[in-house]
Amino acid sequence: LLSLARAAGVKAEVKVSGTETSKLEVRRLVNPQEQLIFVFNHADQPAHASISINVPWSVRAAQDLVAERAVPLSNHEGNVALEKQLEGGEIWVIKLSRAG
Repeated sequence: LLSLARAAGVKAEVKVSGTETSKLEVRRLVNPQEQLIFVFNHADQPAHASISINVPWSVRAAQDLVAERAVPLSNHEGNVALEKQLEGGEIWVIKLSRAG
């Protein structure tokens, strides 16, 4: 099914890579001005996550809603890249705010 979708030109909007990331789950709530990103580490061990998210607009800021601090990000060709070391069982919640 995945190869059929790729052949049809469908691209993943969220990509996760890094060590021990096989049990990470990423969910999004989307509206025209912001996106809420929920990252769940379902494993007992830490995971170093590199997350790339396709966003249809320029991102002004990323905010960690749990730690209440800014999250460093990079923008490249419509994708926002975020990184974090997540402890076992940790949940990371980020708000992406639209520029302008």
